[in-house]
Amino acid sequence: MQQKTASVAMLFVVSILLLSGLMSLSLLWTSQKSIEDTQERRFEYLETAAQMSILSGQLSARIRNYVYTGSEHALSMYHHTLAVVEGRTVRESGRLESDDQRINSMMLTTEEREALERARQATSTLFRLEEEALRLMATGSVHQARLKVFNTDYDRYSKLVSDSVSQFSRLVLDRTSLEVERKQAFNTQILMFIMFAILLLVSITLLLLLQNIRQSRSRVTASMPGVKAGS
Repeated sequence: MQQKTASVAMLFVVSILLLSGLMSLSLLWTSQKSIEDTQERRFEYLETAAQMSILSGQLSARIRNYVYTGSEHALSMYHHTLAVVEGRTVRESGRLESDDQRINSMMLTTEEREALERARQATSTLFRLEEEALRLMATGSVHQARLKVFNTDYDRYSKLVSDSVSQFSRLVLDRTSLEVERKQAFNTQILMFIMFAILLLVSITLLLLLQNIRQSRSRVTASMPGVKAGS
C-alpha cells in the first residue's frame, strides 16, 4: 500500500514537472522573441538617427555647393534630398516616409526623445536658412545667399544635429543593451530550471523503474515455493 502511494505521489510530481517545463519553455520562447524585437528596434532607431544626420549633412553640402558655384545639378540634388527628408520621395530602403513620421513612431524614453527633438529643431533652423539662401539666389543676391549658409550660426546648428544624434544613439545603445542583458539573465534562470526539472524527471523515472523491478522480483520470489510444492 505504501509503495502504491509513493508511486502515485511520484507520478503527481512528474505531472507537475512536465507542466512547469512546458510553461518554462513558453516563457523562454517569449523572452527570446522579446530580445530579438529589442535588437531589431535598436537597429531601426539607430539607422533612423544616422540617416537624419547624413541627410542633413547632404543638404548642407549641396546648398553650399549651389550658392557658391551656381550649379543647377547641385540645386537638383538638394531638392531631391529634401524630398526624401519630407517623405515625398522614397528612400534607398524603398520606404516613403518623412523624418518626422519615423521619429514619431519610435517608442523612446523622455531623455532619448529630447535628444532627438534637439536634432530635429536644429535641422528645422538649417532648413529655414537654406530657404532664405535659395530666395536670395533667385533674386540674384549671390553674396547674401552665401552668407546665409557660410557662417558660424549655420555651422553651430549643423554641429548640434550631429552631437544630438550621437547622444541619442548612446542613450538607445545603453538602454537596449541593459534590457537585453536582463532578459538574457532571465533566460539563463529559465534554462537552469528546465535542466533541474529534466534531472529530477530522470531521477524519478529511474526510481519508478527500480521499484517496478523490485516488485517483479518479489512476485517471482513469492511464487517460487508454490511452484516447487506443486511439482
